[in-house]
Amino acid sequence: IGTVLADTAIWTDLQRIVVGGELAEAGDVFLAPMRDTVTGRPMLSGADISLVPSRLGERTEALGALALAMDAFGQHYSTKEVS
Repeated sequence: IGTVLADTAIWTDLQRIVVGGELAEAGDVFLAPMRDTVTGRPMLSGADISLVPSRLGERTEALGALALAMDAFGQHYSTKEVS
């Protein structure tokens, strides 16, 4: 997973990666190796990328699906509207 996140960060110039679901619930057991893989890439060694667990808890997947649906219909999504 860390390799895919690192590749995505290289191609998209990410500044923050938010991990949700069961991986986020596991905490640093999964997040630390992913963070090490991302920051260990030579092209990302100087990048300021944070890898953090989602603060949305069990609603993460549902809110992500809602954001995609709203985007498909031309509406902008904000967590302030649904919190």
